[in-house]
Parts: sequence; structure tokens; C-alpha cells
Amino acid sequence: MRNLMRPGYGSNPVKTRIKINEKIREGEVSIFYASVNGTLYDVETTSSRSLALLSKADDIPTASKNVEDATKYISGNYYMRHDIGTKDFMERKIARYRERFGIK
Repeated sequence: MRNLMRPGYGSNPVKTRIKINEKIREGEVSIFYASVNGTLYDVETTSSRSLALLSKADDIPTASKNVEDATKYISGNYYMRHDIGTKDFMERKIARYRERFGIK
């Protein structure tokens, strides 16, 4: 899952529009709308997170890739972290928890 936020989220948010090409529905991704105005394909952001993209797959890296691929159908001024769900991200997170809790 990835969250799309307006630029400046958390400190100095800027209102913006996000356009979604309806071809996004042909892929493996579901769209969840948060506090927004507009239509399914023309979204005006408000003061919080705007959209979440979610994909189900057999493993997290595949689901992450599905979401990343779907972003080609989204345009506008928004912020989204691209590292969440990648293999490297997951390996670092697992290593950190193992170290923190003394798990080998």
C-alpha cells in the first residue's frame, strides 16, 4: 500500500489536484479515497492524506511493484514514498527488529 499526499503534508500542505486515468482499474490495484473532494478521476486534496493505493499479491515486493506500476496512471502534484514495500526496505526493517528484540 502507498499513500498519496499533497506536497508539504504534515508541515505546510498545499492544495492540489490529482488526475487519475481510468485505465488504472485494469490493473491489480485498488484505490481508497481519504479526505478529498471531486470525482473518482479528478481529485482535489484537502488537509490530510489523499489516496491510498493497495495491491494484493503472493508477496510484498510483488504487491509493491503493482502499486508502483499503477502510478503511471496518476498525474498531478503529490508526494509518495517509493521505498515502502521494496525488498530492500523489508530486509532493513526485519534486520532492525531482529536486532532490537535479540532474534537471530
